[in-house]
Amino acid sequence: MKNAIAQFIKETGTGVYFHETERNPNIDDMPIGSRHFIVTITNGCGDQMTTFYSMGSGLKGLPKAEDVLACLAMDALYGEMDIDEFYRELGYDSVSKSLKALKACKQTADDLNRLYSPEELEQLQEASQNW
Repeated sequence: MKNAIAQFIKETGTGVYFHETERNPNIDDMPIGSRHFIVTITNGCGDQMTTFYSMGSGLKGLPKAEDVLACLAMDALYGEMDIDEFYRELGYDSVSKSLKALKACKQTADDLNRLYSPEELEQLQEASQNW
């Protein structure tokens, strides 16, 4: 599926740019040694979105554009859920944590819907399903 996302990037003129930051305000419980990035994604029309992306301590190097897009595409799918479905599906142990995460996923969904056509977003989400 990595090839499908790489093809999506090429076809849509997507750019993925990031720089490291101290923390991700959307996630409070990442393991020690995790790395956090502010990511800007652009489409071929010059529109852009900015969000956060985190990598666990076991991952080395910089994030790859395909990994970032796959993660955000899945977050956008989760953002379409209601709170009960989100809580159950992702196994949260705290309602407040799940609300914070769901809010971030809904924002990602809104941003990606602004950046891509419905067909493009569907293509990205399908390519991300088995990432």
